[in-house]
Amino acid sequence: MGSRTTKGYPVPADHNPHNLPEELIFPWGAAGTLVTTAERIGVPGVRTLIDSIQTMLGNPNEASATTTAWQTAVQELTSAVDGSGTNNIGLLTAKDELGARWNGTAREAAVAYVDRIVTTTNSIRDAIKSMATQIDELRTVIMTNYKEAIALITEYAQNVVETAGGMMAFADDLLKFDPTGVIDSLTDCLSKFVELAGKKVQLVIEFRDSVMTIIQGIKNNAVTIPVQSAIAPAALDNAGWQPRHPVGKPVGNG
Repeated sequence: MGSRTTKGYPVPADHNPHNLPEELIFPWGAAGTLVTTAERIGVPGVRTLIDSIQTMLGNPNEASATTTAWQTAVQELTSAVDGSGTNNIGLLTAKDELGARWNGTAREAAVAYVDRIVTTTNSIRDAIKSMATQIDELRTVIMTNYKEAIALITEYAQNVVETAGGMMAFADDLLKFDPTGVIDSLTDCLSKFVELAGKKVQLVIEFRDSVMTIIQGIKNNAVTIPVQSAIAPAALDNAGWQPRHPVGKPVGNG
């Protein structure tokens, strides 16, 4: 799998520009062996398939960052409602305070407003949570199938080398005679690689399409969440706020 077998297949100087873990680094040398051999003996589709595998993963660091951002948004919205963050003060706590310390029509209007905010915030949180889950599932499927696909590249490149033996060192015109059936064996090997690796790529494409459809449905539902209207003027009427003494069960709604 030296320079002779990778001739005609571009291999970047930096094999790992994204600082990926070892198991995610694309096997450039093995890929070059398969592409060069396939094109010398006329097996179609190998270069295109390997290019698809090479671009399949993208930069998983960005995928992880995206998933983390969505999950953080879910946590922040949850905290805003139930006070599960560091300050332990959420909308529900604020509602309890309003109910315990105040009476009157202004308090009732304020409590109703908080209830609407809680409902809307929970709806937004649920939409974001669903999208975060789908994005993470897509990332997992891509990484799993990518790992299996690059393992196939390495495995079948080794098969090609073992099958060809010293034949690949000879000129192309010598290969045409194929005295020991090497080309037939190489063709079978590369065809099997195309079949198996193609299935890995197809799985990612199909799952990606299904996830995109699900996410689009979530987005369509999310846009129907109403924007919160302004608080009722009654809540801003100072005369409508009546302190409770002592603090206890509120009078009225809420």
